[in-house]
Amino acid sequence: MREISSQPGFKREIQEGRLNVVVFRSGQKFDMLGLDNYFGGLFYVINDGDEKWWEFSILKTHEVFQTDPLSLQFFNWMAETDFKLFDDYKRIIFDNTREILESIPTELAPESGKEVCICDFDVGVLSPFIDIKIALKDDVQNLEFRMWVEKRFMELFISEDKLFYRRGSFGFPHANITWIEPKLRINPGLDPSENKIYAKFFAELAEKVRELEEQSA
Repeated sequence: MREISSQPGFKREIQEGRLNVVVFRSGQKFDMLGLDNYFGGLFYVINDGDEKWWEFSILKTHEVFQTDPLSLQFFNWMAETDFKLFDDYKRIIFDNTREILESIPTELAPESGKEVCICDFDVGVLSPFIDIKIALKDDVQNLEFRMWVEKRFMELFISEDKLFYRRGSFGFPHANITWIEPKLRINPGLDPSENKIYAKFFAELAEKVRELEEQSA
């Protein structure tokens, strides 16, 4: 690659056509642009016109690879309007997560060596998930407790006629739960009316923890 100036932002190189940056952003779920642990990152293709990039170059010049007018209209619409929708989508989930975390009982606050607790975040962190650590020393008791937690969460949502998912990801419009050992990860959805279900669930979970502590005392 030819020498690139140290001028911030590479403005000159871009204007002269020496630097071409292509950023791929998925519209599948908001988490694909750096918020998901498995797909967390931006992908860059830098083309300086060298022959070795011929496969990328023909995408812009060869007729067979050109975008049809209908798709072009869609991509233009996405670029002009949908980024704001993505941001709104994320903001609602972040707000719901923050509100839910504010309802966590003190019994579930994270402490060193605690077997059951809700993982917290630094002030100002925007999170689309809530992790419940469940690591009881007794394996049988641990399994039974985990089964109760998962079952009770689903029962409460069903009792309110609310939809939920059980998939290994997040960014969905509805609540989602998945196990990431030794934690149950809860991903709030878009509906803020569901936040009261979480508050009830965590209140029952705190009561369950108190019962375990009394039994082991």
